[in-house]
Amino acid sequence: LATVRAARVTYVGELGWELYVPCEFALLVYDSIIKNGQKFELKNGGYYAIVSMRLEKGYRAWSHDISPDETPLEAGLSFAVDFRKNFIGKEALLKQQSEGLKKRLVQFQFEDANIYPLGKEPIYEGDKLVGYLSSAGFGHSLGFGVGMGYIS
Repeated sequence: LATVRAARVTYVGELGWELYVPCEFALLVYDSIIKNGQKFELKNGGYYAIVSMRLEKGYRAWSHDISPDETPLEAGLSFAVDFRKNFIGKEALLKQQSEGLKKRLVQFQFEDANIYPLGKEPIYEGDKLVGYLSSAGFGHSLGFGVGMGYIS
């Protein structure tokens, strides 16, 4: 028997579970899930499928779309900041809020379905470089490329 921690959270924006399994039991748990999941038409989801779903939902990825180099305001996450409370960095965020953002995260969609962005592509406004895509991929349920990136 393996101890498995199941969390009802999702990284991809769909109902699902994340399972935390000790390494020595991972194969046993995987095989059991695949065997018992057949009656539910359970399918494996690969890395690019997960990236596609999270990008379509606008979910940010740590070290790609959010890091210590961006603030919640720049990342479009101000809804998660409770300014009624005291916290480290509150003054800096209030200052940034009053002075305006120097960069912000935006989402992109590519009208040409043959474009398959991978991330780190430059973002231009006319001839001026204004940023880079932080994450990108093909949105399979949308039928075109999608991405996120910071623009200044």
